[in-house]
Parts: sequence; C-alpha cells; structure tokens
Amino acid sequence: MEKRIFRSLSAAGACALLLAAPRPARAFAFQPSVVEFTLADGQLSKTFTAENTGDAKVAVQISARARETDLDGKETLPPTDHFSVFPKQLILGPNESKTIRVTYTGPKTIAKEAPYRIVAEQLPVDLKSVQAGAGTNLKFLIKYQTSAYVVPARARAKIVVESVRAVGEKTNDRRLELVFRNDGGAHRILNRAKIVLRDSKNPRNQLPLPADGLKELETVNVLAGEKRRVLLPWPAGASKTPGTTPGTASGTAFDAASIDLD
Repeated sequence: MEKRIFRSLSAAGACALLLAAPRPARAFAFQPSVVEFTLADGQLSKTFTAENTGDAKVAVQISARARETDLDGKETLPPTDHFSVFPKQLILGPNESKTIRVTYTGPKTIAKEAPYRIVAEQLPVDLKSVQAGAGTNLKFLIKYQTSAYVVPARARAKIVVESVRAVGEKTNDRRLELVFRNDGGAHRILNRAKIVLRDSKNPRNQLPLPADGLKELETVNVLAGEKRRVLLPWPAGASKTPGTTPGTASGTAFDAASIDLD
C-alpha cells in the first residue's frame, strides 16, 4: 500500500496542512494568509487567490469557520454563517489561478474583535463528481487555514500576566508557567515581548527574563478576551526548590510578572 506522509506548514496566524503521496501530482497555493474586515470603514469584502502550482487539475473547496482556542492554544473551528464565499468550489487547471471573494455578512456592531478562519481545501476526488455536487466522505490533500479578523473601531490589545508558577515535580524538569490574559478588544502575538518577574509583596524585587528564554512566545497569539498558557525555561536567577512560585535562595517569591510589548 502506498505510504502517505503528513506535513504541517505554518506561520503566525495561518497554517497549511499537506497530505501528499511520494509522487507529486497536484498542489495549490492560497493567499493572503491574514486579512482584516474593518467595520469602521465598511471594508467587508476581501479577495483571495487560489493558484494551481502542479501539473494536473485540482478541485478546491473554500469555507469560513469560527475560531475558538483553549488555554493551550488548541483550536476548534465550528461552522459559521457570517460570511458569503464565492465561489465555494472551483477547478484549477495546471498553472491556473482564480480569485475568490469573501464578504462578511455577520453582526455590524461587536464589542471586540471576532476571529475566524477562511479554509481552502484540495479535494482528491473525481472532478466530475465535484462539479456535480457530490461531496460525501471526502479526504483532503492540502488545507490552508488563513486568519480572518472582524475588527471594530478603536480595537486594541491589552495583555497582562494573570499568574506565575513553577511546574514540574523534579528539579531538572522544572518549568516556569505563565498565563497571559487579553483584556483588550484585539488579538496580539507575543513576539518581541519582555517579561519581568516581580515579588507582589515587594515590587522592587525584580528578575528580568533573558530574551533567549522567550522564544516560545514568538508565535503565541492571544485572542481578544481570551487567555493563553505558556511554559518557559526555568530562569537562571530563580532557585529550583519545590513550590508553587519561583523563589530565590534568599526567600524572595517571584509570584507576579509584567509584560512589555513593543
């Protein structure tokens, strides 16, 4: 049986999933990777481009999905009727590209930014069946999940560190857990973040975290009104004694933190 290989292609806010046979036959690209529908200026329609980069015809299906994340960033993408997509299915010949128009048709008054995904999926089915509308039990070869945000006026992110604690039973497994909360109305990726641990009882006691220990934050996206939990390397300036907060040998408890975003 022919072995299949699964590979993930991702960027901040967008990703493409690829399931391909060792012998390349069909492929396509879908752009842009991030779009914003701004309610203030009425820019509620965007165009996307699907391009066949292979040497055989491909069938592509486009849909809009709501976007929900849990504390660790795992997404669920339930269906949504807040968008009109045209066309929803298309056929691309070799080296052919086509334009898809996506229009936001959902609520025009929202309290905070609403996140969505525009999903483009390649269908490994008989093209005649796709054109006839048959689409049961389909498997997908390539899937692009682009980020789409519906943005109200004056929406801004406001990131705070909700909690700080030490995790890991063993000394060599000790990690620093930070929970970030977005109290603002827009998403924010935590790249270029600067983190300073603090003692809540004596704010003058501070421990800046080195930049090379914050690489895990570079692609962390905290959506408006949501939280994200991140595990970071244990800071060199904190003791590795057991406890719920990262203390120092002198007894200082760094049980709070501040974040600065450029």
